[in-house]
Amino acid sequence: MKKNDSEAKERKMMLEKYKKILLERQIQLAQHIQAMEKSVLESPMRDATGDLTNLPTHIADISTDTFSQNLAIELLAGEEGVMKEIAEALDRIEGGTFGICEHCNQEIPPKRLEHIPFARLCVKCKGEDEKRNSRTQWNAMS
Repeated sequence: MKKNDSEAKERKMMLEKYKKILLERQIQLAQHIQAMEKSVLESPMRDATGDLTNLPTHIADISTDTFSQNLAIELLAGEEGVMKEIAEALDRIEGGTFGICEHCNQEIPPKRLEHIPFARLCVKCKGEDEKRNSRTQWNAMS
């Protein structure tokens, strides 16, 4: 077997592995998002004693409910962002660009993909990207 055939076969196996991992994570996240959405929708309906009501028993309960609801909404937004990243990673698998850094076009190390299977940047480029973003945010606050 030629070296190129062997490399192509290895790449195909790697892509199948990550496709399976991404699809499993997508299902898990969808279930988690659904449970969180249900929790957010039901939480304002309960008072501090756990009884169903629309009227909190104390002003502090309103604050607690609002804080909890805002936190859950922010978590949902983060989870939905990960779902988008997973969908885009699956598209990259189909397009043949999965595992290739979008900035430097080098292979993303397998260790990085093991931890973040939807990674689009290698560690070096991600670090540079974060530095640029932090400088931009810092300058915007000045």
